[in-house]
Amino acid sequence: MTIKNFVIFATDHLGDNLVLYELIYNIRNIYKTVNISLVVHPNGKIIGDMLDGIDRVVTWDKSIKGLKGALELKKQIGYKQVFATIITFTRQRPIFTAQILNSKYILFHDINFIFNTFLRRCKYKINNNKEIPISTNVANLLQGISKEKIVHVPVKLNIENLANMGIDTNYSNYIAINPIGIGDYKCLTVEQLADIISFFNNQNVPVLILGKGDKAFEYSNSLKILNLNFIDLINKTRIEELIWIIKSVKGLISVDTGTAHLATYLNIKTLWLAKDSQWIPDYLYKNAKRLSLNSKPADIYQEVIKLCEN
Repeated sequence: MTIKNFVIFATDHLGDNLVLYELIYNIRNIYKTVNISLVVHPNGKIIGDMLDGIDRVVTWDKSIKGLKGALELKKQIGYKQVFATIITFTRQRPIFTAQILNSKYILFHDINFIFNTFLRRCKYKINNNKEIPISTNVANLLQGISKEKIVHVPVKLNIENLANMGIDTNYSNYIAINPIGIGDYKCLTVEQLADIISFFNNQNVPVLILGKGDKAFEYSNSLKILNLNFIDLINKTRIEELIWIIKSVKGLISVDTGTAHLATYLNIKTLWLAKDSQWIPDYLYKNAKRLSLNSKPADIYQEVIKLCEN
């Protein structure tokens, strides 16, 4: 039986990469005998190592541009011919590289992409529906080359090979809160976060705050002058450390970001605060619930406590 080689280009974002599991599962379910290489940016290599079903994780060096970069990537991947290259974000470079890889099929989203005319000579499928979870959207790209039904499955992650890193994980009574997402429309405001922490303080429920980046750092500084009681872990954890921390807490409250995805797939009790209709399918994850980003602190408290007690 001929082995079919697949190459998947991942994004820079933790959550988007974790949902690739459904795509990987369906590739193996439909084609059986396959090799799958995941192309990631250097800081995303650990995600490839955690995803079940990946044969090889290839680091994409952005500093090597143009044809030279594409040829270097082809050398790392090592396949003489690629059955399908699946691009989970639309940029010129991966589509150009897919052709250098001698891909029979090139699958990606975004019908307005400028290279569509150039790609008329390639067989590819564009399929994007903003009303369904991103995991299903990505997996549905396979419908461009297969008539088989896409199977929806919960994400499975391998974390056994990740060391505890010596982190103090005695947070079993704590509720963790992650207030920062990519884009202001996904974030809690400092005022909202302060009100939530204050409410939990009044209920004698200990909280710790997670987050990463300059915006998170600003939140940390703003909260420190409000005399609130919380553990500040903002910008203090790598992903390995984050995993063990969220595995140790009683529950997580998070905006729509990679931390919420990670916790949900690790079966942590997770209350999502979100506006976006694209999120995880409820029926696959009984440990997660969604609430409006603008919910009152009392409602957030009641829902996360109820979730943790179930």
